[in-house]
This record gives sequence, C-alpha cells and structure tokens, in this order.
Amino acid sequence: MQPPVRGRDQELDFIGARFDALAQGRGGIVCVEGAPGSGKSRLLTEAQAVAVRRGLRVFRGGADPDGQFVPLGPLLEGLLTGPEPLFDADKLRDLTTAPEQRFWLLQELQDRLEQAALINPLVIVLDDVQWLDDVTLLALRTLSARLSSHAILWLVAVRGAAWTPGVRTTLDRLDQAGAHRLRLGPLADTAVARITEDVLGAVPDPATLSVARRAEGVPLLLVELLRGMRDEHSVAVENDLARLTGGRLPDRLQTSVRQRLDQLSEPTREIVRTASAVGRSCTPCPTSTKRSTSMSRPAPSGMPHASAVACVPWAHPGAVRRPRGLSRCGRS
Repeated sequence: MQPPVRGRDQELDFIGARFDALAQGRGGIVCVEGAPGSGKSRLLTEAQAVAVRRGLRVFRGGADPDGQFVPLGPLLEGLLTGPEPLFDADKLRDLTTAPEQRFWLLQELQDRLEQAALINPLVIVLDDVQWLDDVTLLALRTLSARLSSHAILWLVAVRGAAWTPGVRTTLDRLDQAGAHRLRLGPLADTAVARITEDVLGAVPDPATLSVARRAEGVPLLLVELLRGMRDEHSVAVENDLARLTGGRLPDRLQTSVRQRLDQLSEPTREIVRTASAVGRSCTPCPTSTKRSTSMSRPAPSGMPHASAVACVPWAHPGAVRRPRGLSRCGRS
C-alpha cells in the first residue's frame, strides 16, 4: 500500500487549480520536473486520481528505456486503455504499420482528441518524457500546440537531467506554448517525519527520525529505507512509538542500490561511488567535467549519499578509488 503523498501540497494545489480552469474550458500544459526518486510518478498518480474524482476524462501513458523502438507507443498506450478508449485498435494498427501513414495518424489523433474534448475536458498524462521516442515527442509538441484552444490539459513528467536534443527541443516548445514547470526538490523535514510515521505505523523516536533524514528528502529512497527497516525489524513499535533497535542498513536497500548502480555506465558508477565515499565536499576539476557535485558532509557509515541520488538515484556504499581529475575539499 502506498503511503499518502506528503510535502507536495503546493504542487497538488497548483494542479488542482489547473483542473478548475480545465473544467471551465481552458486547457494547458504542466511539466513536472525532478531528479530520479523525487516523486514525479507518484505525483502524477495522485493528480490522476483527483482528476477522475472531479469527473474529468483521463488518459495515461508512459515511456521506458526499452520502448523507444515503438513509435507513438507511450501516447497510444494511454489513449487505447481504460474503460473508454479513444480509438479503435485495429484502425490505428493499420495507420502505424508504415512510416508514410504517420501524417494521417497524427491527423486522426488530433481529430479524435478535438471531438472528445468538446464532450468532456481531457487530461492526458505522459510520464518519463526523457524516454519518449522521436515520433511521440513530435506528436506531443505538435498536438499540444494545435489543440491549445481546447479543453485539454497535458500533464507530463521528465527527469531533471541531461536530455537528448529531441527532448530538449520538445520541452523548449512546450515552454514557448506557456507550459507551467513544477520542479520537485527534496522533502521538508516535516514531510519526512510524516512519511516515517506512515510507513512505520507509529511516531518515530529521535534516533529513528535521524536515520530517516539520511535519505535527504528523496521520497523513493526514504520509503525504501523505511520499509527495509520495518521488514528487517530494525525498529520496534511500543506504546505508539517507533523505536530504533539496530543501525544496520537494510539488505533490501543495499540490493536496490547495487541494482540501480549496475544500470549506469562504468565512468558514472565510479563518480557515484567516489561521491558516496568522500562526502559532500567534492568538486570535479574543470579539466574533467563541467558539472560540479555539491556535497557538504560525509555519508554515515554504510549509508549511501542521497545527494548522488540527484542523477542515479542511489549511491553505492563503500570506499573506492577516486577517478582522475576529481578533487576532494578543493585539493587536486
């Protein structure tokens, strides 16, 4: 069971205001941006539930790294699923078989969305824009522009990291069309405390809350850490108080760290390991990279640095050799 969304009240209120405008016939674009693990998908899920409760018609699709070879797949997935699909699957299959049919496919998409929006306002949710194929990116920037006068709200999410030229072009076009950017940062301490209570089922004692703070406000890391602590009995609940009984990093979190680290290239893995080992005061030398890593204190023993989560989203515990060109505390 997912814990309630915490610490994103302003973002949800803003999206709620966009739903109010949509109900009055005014569409638009909202782009949720944040680091991996910052809660983008969870925010979209909560927004989708709110939209359904308000009687809005919602379509949701999402991309993944292995699905880029299916042109328009993420968008069509959203429009063909649910209790009331927008298209006939057999007809669309005919239009997607040949590249020369894509113009007519886009025209068909535009016409159907136009007609549907005249009956009921639409919310089109697209997750993980950074992994969309080029044809879906073209459809997103084309359709959102052509249908800007209709009651359609495009709610998209993208990782705040290095983007491909196609993704960057699409986001620039959305910005030019008046898209609203919502950037998700780390959770406030009050939200961390509430999530800790949600997952553990009791108010955390100071020691437990101190461990939870090691996730540095990254929701995915925080929930994974807390569930591991709960399932591996690192906390005990007595008299409605969650008390820390062990300081060992949960096995499931260590496994998750390793799995996510294995998905990275070797140079990136080495940088992340080093960032975790040296703590928060390391700055790459200009000759090695143009991007600096902002860190301020060493990671507790055995605990991965959530600051390295900004692009991973997990750092790998354990000391490793430092890559050439990476200085610690300003020393080269």
